[in-house]
Amino acid sequence: MKKCIIHAAIKGHGEMTPLEVFKKIREAGFEGVEVCASDKGGLINPQTTRAECDRLLAQADEAGIEIIGLMWGLNGRYRLTASEPEIRGKAKMILKTGIQLGAWLRLPQILAIPGGHGSRDKKGDLIPYETCVKKGAEMIRSGLKTSEKLNCGMALEYVWNSLLLSPIEYRDFIDQFDSPLIGFYMDTGNMLNTSPAEEWIRTMGKRVMMVHLKDWKKAIGGWRGFVDLTEGDCNFPAVMKELRRIRYKGPLTAEYGDLEPEHLLKISRTVDKIMEM
Repeated sequence: MKKCIIHAAIKGHGEMTPLEVFKKIREAGFEGVEVCASDKGGLINPQTTRAECDRLLAQADEAGIEIIGLMWGLNGRYRLTASEPEIRGKAKMILKTGIQLGAWLRLPQILAIPGGHGSRDKKGDLIPYETCVKKGAEMIRSGLKTSEKLNCGMALEYVWNSLLLSPIEYRDFIDQFDSPLIGFYMDTGNMLNTSPAEEWIRTMGKRVMMVHLKDWKKAIGGWRGFVDLTEGDCNFPAVMKELRRIRYKGPLTAEYGDLEPEHLLKISRTVDKIMEM
């Protein structure tokens, strides 16, 4: 397993070149970096070209670090399960764009979000849960055609979107596609509001494509409940035991943003300890 972190982990990264950010991350002891998308500007966005992806790869190589993932969270904003056809159309286009960018970055898969539950129709009525699951599946199936063409898959993540709330439900959602290009993006913090992280790994098994390391403290709750690694309720020894049981060999990516240099080193050292558990 490689020790990785998201590229936004360096405080003030917006004023730094990608090469400078990659070097800072490498100096902190990380082997890989997951780049994050934004609507426009930033490191990666829907307007990013193949030439720009090639430059990012060259800068990562110069820094001695590997780009291991693309956090394509834009489908959290433009939901694949939205009631409005125009938003679903944009979401579909954004998903396919993310897969194309992932292919240009030579990634086996990108992070994707299969919609969510909680939206209302034009009458103000809540869209039924089952309808959202079906719409999400239809849109992911559409994206799968692009994945098959470009050989870049989708690792689907649970992100507090009120959809696919149990590991069994998420497992069955993924299995319906019967494709090695669609799997699960395990986040050790996000699912703690429903059940222990190790239970998700145990159920998802070989479907786990990628892993985000986060921690969450139920006593605090909400977004403020996300705390530094090993300071929350995640049972990391159990998590590592399950990852080894399923023979997971992929990256372990700390998802922490805007870190001061000292905090970045703290996270790096904590990930080292977790990997030894």
